[in-house]
Amino acid sequence: MSALEIERYSRGSTASLFLEILAAGVGQTGEAPTVAIQRLSDSQWFDGATFVPTIQENALIQKDQANLPGVYYFDFDHALDATLSEEFLLRFRNTGANALLDHRHIIFGRLTDVVDPDLCAITGTIYTATGRRAPNTVVRATVIPVVTDTLGRGFQNVEVVQVYSDPQGEFELSLVRSLNVRLEIPDIGYDRKICVPDQASALFTAL
Repeated sequence: MSALEIERYSRGSTASLFLEILAAGVGQTGEAPTVAIQRLSDSQWFDGATFVPTIQENALIQKDQANLPGVYYFDFDHALDATLSEEFLLRFRNTGANALLDHRHIIFGRLTDVVDPDLCAITGTIYTATGRRAPNTVVRATVIPVVTDTLGRGFQNVEVVQVYSDPQGEFELSLVRSLNVRLEIPDIGYDRKICVPDQASALFTAL
């Protein structure tokens, strides 16, 4: 069983939860996918405004039928959670001819809180082609399956970790030092294999 994909967001922010529906490589329009959001602290479910004991299905919206067929999203406002819990599980579901079921794990919190002596915070600022800061841009790291650290210990990990840039286009992605990962920022065409530096922080442009 593969690990759940983890997405990280700033505490109190709005997370745009995306789902892509394809058939034979073609984006499918006119679908009616849903997402159920469970708060891990008490197993309650988000109903669009608050949390309740029974599972709730929230409808996703079609992003751009003409230019992005098959892309759907739901905006989850973390500020609506009165407890500001950190961890949530997502269940995406679509029925009919293009049925699918997908699960994800999202975390809200101060990104600097996850930095400790074993981690390196990879930071940077993302800009558009016109020089504007680019908010809500995904930064993704995939650990290359077989890795060794600086002490020669070997282990396997197929976890995918991703974060989104904040309203100023800035991001921080914390990873275990000395791991080999594939680092991607698809919107700007950045895609390379790197060794996470053995230091507290590093700019992604210097990797």
